[in-house]
Order: sequence, then structure tokens, then C-alpha cells
Amino acid sequence: MQSSRLRAVSVILALAFIFVLSAAAVNPGEQAAGENTVPYYARSEKDSYEYETISELNGISLAVDKNQAAIMVTDTTGKEWHSTPPDYMEDELSNSATKMAMASLILVSYADITGNITTVNGYAASVRKSTYSVREINNGIRFTFTFEREGFVVPVEFWLDGAGLNASVVMGEIRETNQNFKLIQIALLPYFGAAKLGTSGYFLVPDGCGALIEYDKSNIFAEHYQQRVYGGELSTTRLEADGVKRQALLPVFGSKQGEEAFVGIITSGAPRAIISAKAAGIDAGYSRIGVTFIYRETDMVFIEKKNQTVRIFETRHSAYDRHTVRYQFQSGQKADYVGMAETYRNYLIDEAGIDLKEEKIPVYINLLGGIRATTNVLGFPVNKIHPLTDFAAATDFLQSLKSDGVSPVGLQYTNWQKGGDRYPVQTAIKPEGKLGGKSGFKKLLDYCGQNGVKLYPDINLTDIRKTSFRYGTGSAAKSIQKQPAMQYHYRLNNNSAILSEATFLLSPNRFYGLSDMLIKSIRKWDMTSIGLTTLGQKLYSDFGGNHVSRDKAEDIWNEVLSKFKQQPQMEILLSSAAGYALKYADVITDTPSSSSGFDCTTEDVPFYQIALKGLIPLSVETLNHLPDYRKGLLFAAETGAALQYEIFNENEQLLKDSHYYSHIINGLMSEWINKIADGFREIAPLYQAVSGATISGHRRIQPGVAKTVYSNGVVVIVNYNNFDIVHEGTTVKALGFHWEG
Repeated sequence: MQSSRLRAVSVILALAFIFVLSAAAVNPGEQAAGENTVPYYARSEKDSYEYETISELNGISLAVDKNQAAIMVTDTTGKEWHSTPPDYMEDELSNSATKMAMASLILVSYADITGNITTVNGYAASVRKSTYSVREINNGIRFTFTFEREGFVVPVEFWLDGAGLNASVVMGEIRETNQNFKLIQIALLPYFGAAKLGTSGYFLVPDGCGALIEYDKSNIFAEHYQQRVYGGELSTTRLEADGVKRQALLPVFGSKQGEEAFVGIITSGAPRAIISAKAAGIDAGYSRIGVTFIYRETDMVFIEKKNQTVRIFETRHSAYDRHTVRYQFQSGQKADYVGMAETYRNYLIDEAGIDLKEEKIPVYINLLGGIRATTNVLGFPVNKIHPLTDFAAATDFLQSLKSDGVSPVGLQYTNWQKGGDRYPVQTAIKPEGKLGGKSGFKKLLDYCGQNGVKLYPDINLTDIRKTSFRYGTGSAAKSIQKQPAMQYHYRLNNNSAILSEATFLLSPNRFYGLSDMLIKSIRKWDMTSIGLTTLGQKLYSDFGGNHVSRDKAEDIWNEVLSKFKQQPQMEILLSSAAGYALKYADVITDTPSSSSGFDCTTEDVPFYQIALKGLIPLSVETLNHLPDYRKGLLFAAETGAALQYEIFNENEQLLKDSHYYSHIINGLMSEWINKIADGFREIAPLYQAVSGATISGHRRIQPGVAKTVYSNGVVVIVNYNNFDIVHEGTTVKALGFHWEG
């Protein structure tokens, strides 16, 4: 009875859907609510797919129906993965528009001269009108779809490469012939491998540490998952925080269906990719996940004279020749999120060229150097640098840790350079005088070198926190409006921007010269380790005259990171590193322990850590920033990651009064040194036991209890509950962990 009611309501909603206008966002596999629609043509019941195999490689075959413009992949187990669900015409939950989307290899979104966004599907707008061409390529097939009314020609290619299926939008050959329409986005394979309602399984999405969308548990009334890879475009100014807590750091997604699964890896074009997923239930009887590529960036701008908001567009489109997703297939015990992580790890080793790094440091400390603040001196306001942790205090702190048995240690140092936290763009190694100057910094370097401490002074290449003659607003990345892209901190109470404390982003075009100057200075100081945290987190365009799209920026970032990495014995520390930077990281600190908690997701999983453990040394999030310190420590035990703390020595009140550091509610050195030692003693033996090992198994064995299996045989059970649990005869204490092997 309840299901009948749900079906009736769904049919009504589906009928209403045809007539509503839709928003600009595109969800692969459907017309987004609120968009304009074009005429759709119902598919005849007599139409059927007639596939012919065009390529077979390593037990995987690719078949094509050239007349219907559809593909089918058969994996090594015989499982068939279709671009269009075989019985989609029988789906009672979907309307005709959604059915046509199911039959399409691509969905195209474009803007008209008024800025309104419309989405059309390839089947209705090209295949049904016979305005497409098809030809075979090496191990694959190429379709070229012509959208005559809209004036777009979009080529796509599908081929096997021995590992799986590659799907590619050939961006460099897209043509636009109608001046009234601008191409915005292309959703590729929106219904590939769609899971029918009632299928057991889940989607993996790369939100934060990773999250699952279980088909039978997801909130079908919630907004679908839609997240841009590597975070939003920073060169579009935002006067309000967007509310998204985490970034999609890795260009990976997956789908598990019973004992079969696939993992999708965006191998080209990730900076301009959006991963979307939606469970079956309301508007379709299929759960679907896929990638939308951004051809042209857009932004909304308020025109004060007209008192209206208008849409403006990037003047140039994507820089890459093609944007590609590789689908690899898994079965049996490998058909889960651990198997997906293993597939991605192997991709990083075999094709991205990442070398395995030695794991030897169980704890990382980020010391805060200086902060610029205004204080009263004899009744007059004076703005100056105040030391939070000077170089002498840093040395004393390290000596105290060593006497407590905390060794080895990795030491990141933030705001150590001239200017403290409000520094101009760094062109050389210039330690802040109020922290001890050059001599004090040299003594700290010497102490670290003699006592086995890895010191990572953090260097910020991306932010202009204070303008200078050489790097002023003229050197800033420009927004689509051609103005310097303003960066803000936001008020915690209402998410509004603090306009008085705007900063800028350095144009990617300035990175080459800047990095050369810094490297020259680093050589003079004989430094062999640095932090480049913002370079591993922030990827952005420059929409100014010397246009740099975000995918071109990825190339620049890689070149600059490679320059630093090529210095003798150089080790680079990154923080919450995105996929484009992994190759250059010797350690990644502050790895996420949760997702954004979107309503559509059902469970967090440590996918980021599973994929990278044993490949690159990792640390957990800063423990003294977490609401529950103990559970943060347990997450280190669950994932084999090192501990991390952010510490300062004095002037605590100045931090609390600062918009930049108001999140640091505790971190006073004198209060945390014993906790650091206790955490080290608890975690270090396990960290050493799993050093160099990868994670080969992970699951929730009961609510609040995780079990991790390592490639060297070590097994860890972590109990997040406030009560003891017993697993296979072993008692694990409340908020504790047990390991053996």
C-alpha cells in the first residue's frame, strides 16, 4: 500500500517535472529541475539494441549499437555494463525526458543570450534526428553528435586500454556555430552502469575522507550529491560561505552492485569535473553516478545600476584537448570501497609515477610563528608583529619532547617569515625578526638537523596577504568580471564575508618567476625540506587577459611542484593534498576524518587513507582542533596515520581575537606537551608495526566499531563506543583499540 502511494506521488511529480523551469546545475542522467526543455521523442517499444563487439582486450569486451548510439562493456566475469539500462522503457518512475536521458551518451547544457540555462540530451537532439556520425577507432568507437538547433558539435570516444573502458569528451574538437548559445557543461555517460531499484550496493563519492550512498538507505528526498573535484573555483568571488565542509580531494568515484563493482578515475580534466550521484526512488527507478565536465565557467554578478543579477561567462573554454574517465571493473571480494581504493592506488603507482615513501615519523607538530595585531601601548593603538612561538621557544619545545621520548618528530612551521601572518608574497627565505631573525632561524635549522627532526617551514605561493611593489593587485588572479578575485574569511555566526580583511590570489602566470627566486634562496640556506601546503590545496583559474583555465593551472602547479622536488634531497610536506599534487608529497598532514555529511550520504569511510596508506606518509587532522580529541586519536589507530597537533607558546588571547585563527581554541604549548607525549606512546608502537603496509581490508563490524586489516597481517579493531565490546573473543575497551599481528 505504501509503495503504491509512493508510486502515485512519484508519477504526479514526474508529470509536473516536464513543465517546470530548471536551475543551472546539471545532474547526469536527468533534466535538472527548473531548466528549459526541448521537444523529446518517445522511444518505440519495437526499438531494440543490436550490439556488435568491436574490441576485446584482457578479457574485457566493448560492444556498440551504432544505430541507437549506445555502448555495452562485458567484464572478465561476464557482467554487462550498459550505457543505457536495457529495460529503461519499463521504468514507471521516470518521465519521457528522463527516459531520453537514459538513452543518451551525453547531456549538454548551454546558455542563451539572456543567461538562462537549458539542458538537452544527445538521443533526442541528435540521434533521433540522425545528425550524428560514428566511426571505429583503435580498440574503440567515436561518436560525433551534432545539435543542429543549438549549434554544437560534440565528439566523444570510448575505447579499451587493457585496464578498462576509457570515455572521453574531445574538448579540442568541439564546435559552436550559433552565436546565441554558449556551451556550458557536458555530462558524459550519465546512466552508465545504472543500478535498478532494489539492487544491493552503494556509490562511493570522494567527499572529504570518502562517503557511501547506499541505494536502499539514502534519503531519496534529499538533494542529489553534486561536488566539484578539487573544490569550487576560487577566482569567483563569494560574499557568503557556501556551507560545504569538505572538498572532493580525489578524482575517483565508484559503484558497487552485489558482487560486482566499477571504479571511475578521472584521468584528464579533473579540475573542471563535477561528480554527481543520485539513488533511485523519486524521479527514476535507477541509481546513477557520473561525471559532468565544465566547458565554460560562469558566474553570477549583481549589476547595481539595473538592480539585477546577470550571468557572465568565461571568454575561453577548457585548455585540455580531451577530458577522460577510466572505468575499471571489480568482482568478488574486490568489489567494495577497499578494492576501489586499491585500484586507485595502483593507478597512482603504475601511471601517475608515485614512488613509495618511507613511513617513519609518528607525530607532526605545526608551530604558529608570528601574528600581526593591534594592541594598546601607553593608550595608543599600535599594529605590530607579536610572537606566538619564536625560534628559541621552538627549540626548547623540541628538547622537551625528546626528553619525554617523543622522537622522531616532523615540525611544520607556519608564519615564520617576515610579516608573520600578514606577509607579502615570499620571494626569499626571510625569517621574521621578532621571532629571532636569521640567526635564530639558523640555530633552529641546525638543531633539527642534528637531532633527527624534519623541519618544514611553510611557504605560501598562492596568497597575496599583503600587497607589495612587486606583487600587488596587478599580480592577482582575475575573476570573470576581470577584477582581482577577492578572498575572504567568513563570520561563523552568519557565514558573511569579512570585507575589511580581503586578500588576493597570485596569478598562476607569476608562479614560474616566483618559484625560481625561492629555490635560489632555499639553496643558499641548504634547506632540504619545506611545506607547500596551499599549493597542494588551492587550484584556481585566472580569467584576466593572460587567461589561465583551471586545467591549465593544474599543469603550472605540477611544473612548480616538480621544480621544488628536483632540488637535492628535497622533501615536501603538503596538507589535505588534492589528487593533482600527490606525486610530489613526501608527507600529507591534516587528512580528512569525515565527509561533509550531505543528507544523501549514509556512511563515512576512510577512502582517502585506504588509498594512500603505505604509499605516502599521512597524518590525521589536527587533533587539538577536533571536538573530540579521543576519537581523533582512534581514527589514527583505524587508518595507520600519524598524529598531528597545532601548537603555540604565548599570546593566546591575540589568537582568539583574530578572525584568521579564532578556530584555534586550544593549543598552548604548556598545556599540550604532556598530551602529545601520551598520544605518542599510545600510537607509536602500532604506527611502527604497520609502517610501509597498505590497507587490504576495512569494514564496520558493528555500530561504532571498525576493523582494519593490513597487508603485513596486522589487524586493528577500534571501538568508538562509550562501552566495551567483544569481537571474536577479544574485548576492546570503550574508546580504545586492540591490535595484533
